[in-house]
Amino acid sequence: MTSFLPSLASRDGAERRVDPRKPLRANAELLVGGENVAGRTLDISTSGIGISTSVNPRSGESLSLLLAPVGAPRGRDFVVVPVTVVHSVLSRGEGGFKVGLRFAELPAAAIEVVRGYLLG
Repeated sequence: MTSFLPSLASRDGAERRVDPRKPLRANAELLVGGENVAGRTLDISTSGIGISTSVNPRSGESLSLLLAPVGAPRGRDFVVVPVTVVHSVLSRGEGGFKVGLRFAELPAAAIEVVRGYLLG
């Protein structure tokens, strides 16, 4: 874990998001039940990410988010980001479910992707 994302190591289920969010519109895929489901990111912080997707995952469910590094060609070079579902609500404005995801223990490649979005 790098010092760039110190809050990632201290998150527990009882905390609410306190880190500043940055708007982010990018393609992403959520691995749910062994299937990749397309989605769009909404915002990102050092502790998690918001996405819009067609599925409604359960709160507390551990999933994998496939997120492309900044500048990567569309649909290629995804990095697997382990996440936990914080909430999922139907959103007419987003055309699906608005899902709040908290980052789990991130591998180095995922930390670099998150850093690229936050600093980019």
